[in-house]
Amino acid sequence: SVRDYGNPLYFIFPNLIVLVQPDHATVMTVFPQGTDNCIVQGGALIPQPPATEKAVAYWDKNVKIFWDALDEDFQMGQAIQAGFRAGANTHVTFGRFEQACAWFHDSLDKRLSP
Repeated sequence: SVRDYGNPLYFIFPNLIVLVQPDHATVMTVFPQGTDNCIVQGGALIPQPPATEKAVAYWDKNVKIFWDALDEDFQMGQAIQAGFRAGANTHVTFGRFEQACAWFHDSLDKRLSP
């Protein structure tokens, strides 16, 4: 099972991201609010409701780890967007580890093409 060795990350166009982990999945949706703002919502899909305080603490910690990791991406995104607003960047080149960003933009271009 791939879940024993890695955490698959699924990008479901246009705005759903699912991170599959060994014992649960975390989902995130992104809703654009304009050209430089969005609302991000998310949470964990767990196998059963937590029955003890220990279980609640375990799941709360997992969700916090997820959002803490994403906070770094959010800060970087804000800095990149500020560069666009300032006219400092004319284009973006996505690195090999950011393939999902390129796939998103390719999908968007296809759907917006006449």
